[in-house]
Amino acid sequence: MKFNEDLLLKPLVRWRAAGIKILFLIGGLIMIGLGVYFNFFRGKDYVKASAVVVSVREDQHIDTENHVQTDYWPTVRYTVDGKEYTQELDSTVGKDQVGKEIKIKYDPRDPGKVLSDTPAFTLYLLIGGAVVTVGAAFALLKTHSQVKQLREEQPIRSVFGASRRGPVERRLYFVTDTGTIKGGCHIEDENRRVLYEAVCTKFSALGETEYRFVDHVLGSAAVHLAGKTATTSSNGLFVIDNHSTFAFDGVDIWKLLHNNGISIRTGMNGLRFTYGIDRDGAEIAFAENAGRYVHEEDEEAHGVLAKTPAPGFFRIRTNEENLDAVFLTLFAIGRTDMMLYR
Repeated sequence: MKFNEDLLLKPLVRWRAAGIKILFLIGGLIMIGLGVYFNFFRGKDYVKASAVVVSVREDQHIDTENHVQTDYWPTVRYTVDGKEYTQELDSTVGKDQVGKEIKIKYDPRDPGKVLSDTPAFTLYLLIGGAVVTVGAAFALLKTHSQVKQLREEQPIRSVFGASRRGPVERRLYFVTDTGTIKGGCHIEDENRRVLYEAVCTKFSALGETEYRFVDHVLGSAAVHLAGKTATTSSNGLFVIDNHSTFAFDGVDIWKLLHNNGISIRTGMNGLRFTYGIDRDGAEIAFAENAGRYVHEEDEEAHGVLAKTPAPGFFRIRTNEENLDAVFLTLFAIGRTDMMLYR
């Protein structure tokens, strides 16, 4: 049977408005289950006793932040029916525990089988699992409520205002905030005046991040929820048709754009990807992927490396005066690192 990675990835794409929270909910329930097992079932027939730590084995390892961590595994001595046993426990202790008495439990049928009887680890699993489960469940309910409210206040077809074509083509620049994990972005003109922006007002590591979309020219603003990015890939030998997407107010971003008459024509200009953005069949903007020094004069001042294209940075040519459709389209492309739109 050929492995199909879409069988694993598509459910996350389908549930992208809630997928990460569902995974955390499942993880929390698993932690609770393990805590119950270790606390109430594992070694339930064992006999409790006291033991003395006779030695500690050091075990060093590198953590996720490349710091050296040391675990201390104790060997204990205990007596059952006049016979002395010496065994290493399955749980760690503090560094200075040699010579101290700790609680254990042993198998009465085979006293050489011994477990630690300290509740710290099992309590951690139970409490940690409960916190994760309640937090994920609360986030799911909150997201459902937020999306429902946004759909009632801002129907899908009314995301964009009417197109208004000006007489003069403008040169604009789309800039993404790469300094934080919040992912704010904006469109500015040649004089670096911000015309339109998305400001992160509530960041969520699990669910939807809240953005305030502000049109500084028209003086209008609206709140939207952007979910986590999910990606599916083809099963070909050379994967070139990744499909990356996220939920916007609970709706697939590409479906939302399509429902608002947006289509995208992709191309190449040297090493840079280009995007012709059409609305209802007429071009409203042409965008080209740029480096982080998005203004031409900045790029020239910083040399050849500054010309390397970066996700979320674009140079725009447009006659469109209402920038909401252009902005959301580039927001979607930048968040998904989209290269080829299908």
